[in-house]
Amino acid sequence: MAQPKDAWFEHIENPSGLLLELAQAKTGADIFTFWQTLPETQPLYDYYFEWDNIAAIPIQSYDYWFKKQVVQNARNKIRKALKLGVIVEEVPFDDAFCMSLTKIYNETPIRQGRKFIHYGIDVEALKDGLSDKLESAVFLGAFYEGELVGYIKLLLLRKFIRATGTLTSTRHRDKPIMNLLICKAVEYCALHTFPFLAYGRFTYGKKGDDGLTEFKRHNGFEKIDIPRYYIPITLTGKLALRLKLHREMSSLLPTNLYQFFLSLRSRWYTKSKAAFYSSK
Repeated sequence: MAQPKDAWFEHIENPSGLLLELAQAKTGADIFTFWQTLPETQPLYDYYFEWDNIAAIPIQSYDYWFKKQVVQNARNKIRKALKLGVIVEEVPFDDAFCMSLTKIYNETPIRQGRKFIHYGIDVEALKDGLSDKLESAVFLGAFYEGELVGYIKLLLLRKFIRATGTLTSTRHRDKPIMNLLICKAVEYCALHTFPFLAYGRFTYGKKGDDGLTEFKRHNGFEKIDIPRYYIPITLTGKLALRLKLHREMSSLLPTNLYQFFLSLRSRWYTKSKAAFYSSK
């Protein structure tokens, strides 16, 4: 299946021309898929599509977001982070920042109930991984008593800002750092008149609501449905679409069974995390 290299960045304005290029290039792909980007949420093209979704905050103003879109609990957490002395500011993407950030990445091998694939990363690999699209990126760093305790990378896109790489220190989990980072990201959007702040998907297939979904909801993110197109390039692609073979294998499992397996995985990683800390 072929798709844009960066679906968030690439706005497809002429899919028919792109399809012709793909067919002539003989890439071996049977299906081409892409989604529309904000703010276009209604189908623009006469191709087969299924509804996908993103999590985004419609930005009117910072004050409106803080008073009307954020729940009371999240507002209290923002105030708590500020009261404890956490500050967030724009930071340069340099060696000092990457060295401090590497320490956060290597605090624990388990995050959010699953294996953290970036644990053990070195400075050069981290720098290389985060240096993508630097010309369109802004980094916000969270600091406590001069120490970097979290960050968020913002990508300034065509008509919205996307929150991408983000991480906070587990050693400072008593401070609602992530809430304050989102707060400052919204402030940045409002200041630079971007109408949306996007942060991944709101829901992921049959996974259902989880802690991240609740965090997004509490901080003013909404589920915005957008069309994802699936266009067959070959006869095999047409057959695959007809048989629904373009979907992920997890979609074939009953929802309850899929969520049960996720729960088992989370419990296993929680035990692994406890063993990791007890060995230190």
